[in-house]
Amino acid sequence: MATALKTWVITGNLPVKVGVLVSMVGLGLLISEANRRGLITVTVEMVLIAVAAFGAALLVVGWHFRYKRPIYGLSLLGGGIAVEYLAIYAAFAGYDVLAAPLAFVFVVAITVGAGALAVTQDSRSLAVLGIIGGFLAPVLSYTQPEDHVLVFTFYAILNAAIVAVAWFKVWPELTLLGFGFTFGVTSFWLAARHLEDDWTTTVPFVALFLVVYTAIPVLFAARRPLSARSLADGAWLIPLVLGTPIVGLVMHQILLGHTEHGSAISTTGTALLYGGAAVATRKFSRQNVELVIAYAALGVVFAAIAIPLAFDAYYTSIAWTGQGLLLLWVGCRKAKWLAVAAGGALQVLGGFSLAVYLEDSLPYPAGEHPIANKFLLGTALLAAAGIVSGLLLHKARKDAEVDSIAAWLAMAWGAGWWLVAGSLEIEYHVPSAQLSASFVFAAFSFWLVAFSAQKLRWLNLAGWGALIFPTMAVVLAVSLSTQSYPFEHYGWAAWPLVMAANYSLLHRYSGYRPRFEQALHAGSVWVLTVLVSAVVHWQADQAANGVWPIVSACLAALVLVGAILWGSGVLKWPLRPHRTAYLALGAGPVLAAVAIAVAVLLFISDGDPTPLRYVPVLNPLELTAIVLAAVAFMWRREVAVEGIGRLNEWVDRLWVPSLAAAGVAFATMATVRTVHHWGDVSFDTDSMFDSTALQTSLSILWTLIGLATMVEGVRRVNRSAWMTGASFMGAVVLKLFLVDLRNQATVGRVVAFIAVGILLLIVGYFAPVPPSQPANGTQD
Repeated sequence: MATALKTWVITGNLPVKVGVLVSMVGLGLLISEANRRGLITVTVEMVLIAVAAFGAALLVVGWHFRYKRPIYGLSLLGGGIAVEYLAIYAAFAGYDVLAAPLAFVFVVAITVGAGALAVTQDSRSLAVLGIIGGFLAPVLSYTQPEDHVLVFTFYAILNAAIVAVAWFKVWPELTLLGFGFTFGVTSFWLAARHLEDDWTTTVPFVALFLVVYTAIPVLFAARRPLSARSLADGAWLIPLVLGTPIVGLVMHQILLGHTEHGSAISTTGTALLYGGAAVATRKFSRQNVELVIAYAALGVVFAAIAIPLAFDAYYTSIAWTGQGLLLLWVGCRKAKWLAVAAGGALQVLGGFSLAVYLEDSLPYPAGEHPIANKFLLGTALLAAAGIVSGLLLHKARKDAEVDSIAAWLAMAWGAGWWLVAGSLEIEYHVPSAQLSASFVFAAFSFWLVAFSAQKLRWLNLAGWGALIFPTMAVVLAVSLSTQSYPFEHYGWAAWPLVMAANYSLLHRYSGYRPRFEQALHAGSVWVLTVLVSAVVHWQADQAANGVWPIVSACLAALVLVGAILWGSGVLKWPLRPHRTAYLALGAGPVLAAVAIAVAVLLFISDGDPTPLRYVPVLNPLELTAIVLAAVAFMWRREVAVEGIGRLNEWVDRLWVPSLAAAGVAFATMATVRTVHHWGDVSFDTDSMFDSTALQTSLSILWTLIGLATMVEGVRRVNRSAWMTGASFMGAVVLKLFLVDLRNQATVGRVVAFIAVGILLLIVGYFAPVPPSQPANGTQD
């Protein structure tokens, strides 16, 4: 705009232009002063006739010199037109000496004549001077606040002339001056003299001005495609394209903000206007892509603004979501990523709007129907829009090997709202089975997406099936902490369904991503083990007390491990093709967890087998330990057969020490529990330590263990084993003198010393120190 005005100033006959403007201002001041003071003796009519005569003189002189001295003559013509504008407006609006119909005819005639002269003479200066005079005339002679209708009517005629000239000539100066005067004067009037009741007489003019300055760039595009011109040549359109809607929005808000739906209606009209402008621009010239995009974007923006002005948060969410999906679809089809981004942003705004509505409206009103309610419909619409957007973005990606991050984000957005939709329905309509119903709903939602991956030609969607595993883990943890057992509240129906869905997907996509698949198989084993153990524990707890519930849970886990070991060589799927995963990652960790649990029980539990009597070894806890050892032997054999390298080495290295330590602990704690149950000794550390029977029994037991170890070391010519047994014997002897001698029970002390002494004599005979290396098959 500044460049255009600068060009107008520095070209042509500058003194004439300035002289005309100054003369016009002087005439305007003369009329105002005559109206205010009444000091001059001539009548107002005579003054106005004199002004009109001065304008006519300028026109005549200018017409005479239009060919001899074109610049001078055209400048005078422009000044004469401006003076005539001033005279007519002052006669009509200022002094009421000219009837409205006649004034209208004069203004239209001058406007048409000025436009025709400017076009035929190809004179920008003539057009600019005429339009400046026309816009200044009402300003200079403005007297009454109610005159705004006259001012805006006058400006409407002038803007019509600008549009007419724009059809034939591309004169940025003319258009920008009209834009500045029109909205500048209108803004001044709104700020200084606007009354709330004036909106009915002002809104039509503001709307008309908005249409005019939206249409002019369309006319320009029809005459000169922007893509064929330099950036500077079309830069003057920027104030019109971007400034007009902003100014129009602000003005309509000032005028209609106090009405109920006025702002919404005006904003909707603006959106339609810019949508129509985009269509018209594209029709006139397909080369003006930038202008089409700008108008289309403005239409979308105003449509989005209009929605919350007209509707509440719920319907705003629906409208924004639908609008965003449509915009994203168009962007994907036309590869317009700005439209894609705008569509995604609108969907996100729709989600926030619905979240606001849900926060204010929940819980469900009484009597709300399941499924057929606005809560589910709103959230389901957001979910569907997000999922469809993800599919559209996936199909529109440029690289077939790489999924678009935007596509995954859209799918996640849709899936999140889908889960919200189901959760709301379940929470308010199935409260008694909320956890189980939510579990099935979430799991089968993931299953459906993954199952459809091949049909949708988006194979990576199969990864959504992996979410079933963490869902199972979370639900299992929640059920263990909030329910009596996982099968409560219809869990007995939910868990088999979800497990079936999980394994059906693992079978469908077997071999798709092997390492990830192995982890899912192993994780499923862990979840299934905890689930079954928890259910068995609860069932046993209902039937018996004491140690039965916990050992029942451990035995259930061992049965599952045994089934894996048996089925790994029998079942075609899933065990045989994933044998390594089930042995190393599934059964191995489960065995380790059961071993830890049993070890802890061996040390802290009294092994109460109520209602049965306690029998050493033949009791639930110790039989469970024996079963654990048997299953561990089976597992080690299968691992060795499978040849799982590093795991096999690790097991071989730790097997004998771990088994020996476990055996000693087992025998020791079995002795402790026997003394507790048979000797009526309290099962606590102090009582057991002070028990003569226990100390004597442990001394004899540990001596027998040491003897057996030393004999085995001699038999195998294994000096390390013999030394281990000898160390054990040394520890027993040390215990005799530090612990047993302190005991006041003489008989127990005697028995302990005699028994250990005899056993040591036997050791000396049967298990002397073996050689460090076997010598030719002989022994010492």
